[in-house]
Amino acid sequence: LKYISNKFDIISKKRDTYSIANELLKDGGIKSTIIKQYIPMLVGYVNHYLEELNISIKFSMDENFNESITTRYANEYQYGNLSMGERSRLDLAIAFAWRQIAKLKGSVHCNILILDEILDSGLDINGTEDVLGILEDVCKDTSVFIISHKNALDDKVRSVIRLEKVNGFTRVV
Repeated sequence: LKYISNKFDIISKKRDTYSIANELLKDGGIKSTIIKQYIPMLVGYVNHYLEELNISIKFSMDENFNESITTRYANEYQYGNLSMGERSRLDLAIAFAWRQIAKLKGSVHCNILILDEILDSGLDINGTEDVLGILEDVCKDTSVFIISHKNALDDKVRSVIRLEKVNGFTRVV
């Protein structure tokens, strides 16, 4: 009886702890407070990077992560209504914004950034140059690896490593 009573006490304490954690992590709990702090910062950075990417849209988001995208003519769009180039620029702006927030608030600074075919889909020459300009500015203390099929990048990056696939295996050319 004593053994079962001790087990019951242990399980009851765990249940109480889990119950408190559940309340804190509910949408109206502490999670909501934290999200409300970071959303304005995220939106600010996203809009900053959108300007640097020369796209004339304004991005906003509420604490439930519902986005709103407004053009310079005050037309409201959803993400799915944007062209592939606009989506690519918005995606990059959001990625750069999260990276900046992690660096400022989380004391998380990575010294390596790998962009796998990010410049290949949907970005024209101007968009690619805008992204490279941001990378040059934002990633001064970061090693950036760009994986791309665009040959036009050769003169815009420090070094190039060419790879090719032969018989199912990748090799350096």
